Amino acid sequence: MPEEEEEEVRLFSSDGVRIWSAKASETGQLKLSLESLAAGTYIIRAGKRSARLLVK
Repeated sequence: MPEEEEEEVRLFSSDGVRIWSAKASETGQLKLSLESLAAGTYIIRAGKRSARLLVK
């Protein structure tokens, strides 16, 4: 039986500085609180996928 593979999820500021990271299980569920983030644009990456995140 194969082990459950975890995928690292990373959050970067607009200038490329990693500000948060965590591992997500195969279920793909992970909670990220945006309350402590300053308004601005962030990049979130999970494996080879990435998306832009806008915090107002």
